[in-house]
Amino acid sequence: MDAETAYLFRHALLRDAAYQLQLPGERARLHALALDLLEGLLGVPPRLEFDASGEPEFRPHPCDPHALDLAAHAAAASSLDAAAASRELLYVERASYRMLKAHDLAQAASLMQRAAAHPLQPASRRVLLLLSAGRTLHVGGRGAEAQALLREGTEQARALGLDAALARGLTFQGIVLHEANRLEEALQHYEQALTLRRALGDRRMEGALLDNISASQARQGKAAQAEENLRRALEIFGELGDEHFTGGAMVNYGLLLMRTARQQEARDMLEQGLARLRSTGDRRGEGMALSILGGWHLNQGRHADALALSRQALEVHRQVGNRRSEAKALGTLGVVLRRSGAAAAAEQHQRAALALYEDLEDRTGYALALSNLAQVLVDLGRLDEAAALFERAIEMQHALRYGFGEGMALCDYALCLTAQGQIEQAKEAWRRGVPLLAAHASPPEVQRVKAAMLAVCARAQVPSLES
Repeated sequence: MDAETAYLFRHALLRDAAYQLQLPGERARLHALALDLLEGLLGVPPRLEFDASGEPEFRPHPCDPHALDLAAHAAAASSLDAAAASRELLYVERASYRMLKAHDLAQAASLMQRAAAHPLQPASRRVLLLLSAGRTLHVGGRGAEAQALLREGTEQARALGLDAALARGLTFQGIVLHEANRLEEALQHYEQALTLRRALGDRRMEGALLDNISASQARQGKAAQAEENLRRALEIFGELGDEHFTGGAMVNYGLLLMRTARQQEARDMLEQGLARLRSTGDRRGEGMALSILGGWHLNQGRHADALALSRQALEVHRQVGNRRSEAKALGTLGVVLRRSGAAAAAEQHQRAALALYEDLEDRTGYALALSNLAQVLVDLGRLDEAAALFERAIEMQHALRYGFGEGMALCDYALCLTAQGQIEQAKEAWRRGVPLLAAHASPPEVQRVKAAMLAVCARAQVPSLES
């Protein structure tokens, strides 16, 4: 075949025309032949297995880069060879988890749903795939679709009496509720899952749930209970020798230590947790740890370090498709830039965070971003715009029952009103905000806000809002 003829045959339209000229039975035979030849070259991989906790055990195989092509050949050959249908399912499942490892979350979730819907898929595996698809979509920022799949998977697990899958579904739903700041509901789901995991003797997942419970308790201001649960989780992971889960729990412990004003302990714990997550190849966990460590440096006034860590975190979040954490990192970068005096750049980052939170339908994050943007506008002298944003943020935070966010927004709003000369309204906002902030923020954060209030009052030549 000469070069020109070879080129023409490789043209997609010519190849498609040649393909369509084949009779359906002949096409099926050719696909079956292609499947056999490829499997002869690459080998036939084992079927994807799930461990007792419902986690997939994905071990790479030479066929994996070609799994979608192999699935297409198997699907086309199934009209001729019924056994090919099971091979299609095999390769769709493998392709889904390969995409997950490659952080292509949308494609991974789509393939998981395709595998779940396959007529040869057993009910027990269908449930696990639905739950994995829901969790994957949630991480990728497609909240409504994720919640529907998680509900469906959890209900099916309950109906089939699959306790491990039910615990998995309840845990994933708890995570969604926690991120929506529906903390009591999140804790109810976690406690139900914890009861199931203990009955199953699943120590690793027991520790993971204690870690999750601690995060919700910490956000409620129940620091002592949160710390006790974290210690229990770390004890379990230590007994099991699980470096990965230890790393995640250490990062959460570091965040709790930040909130309870044990700053040096917090930094040490965060850095140890980050090192463990990196050593186990958990890129998503690494990104989240970098974000929190950046926040530690921000709270200490170390803006250059905070900026560098937050930029690293943002890059990792984008690489792994973690859009929720990407939005948080954009907001943190905006705060760092504002405190560094770069108000114009801070405004750009906060508006980008706001747009992403809106796309994610994350009302808690959106309300925080509104407050952060309002602070930037105060620095830029656009006080009327800032006041309007603070009022929206306060209303949203109150509706969400997010005490920290509402308290912070009220206190910052009070400073904006002071700059506008509306002193009585400022005192009222301050009076409402300080108790909320004291109940949910670390003492250093409360002191920082009070120092900012005294500086604003001094510039406005008015007495302290607490006088």
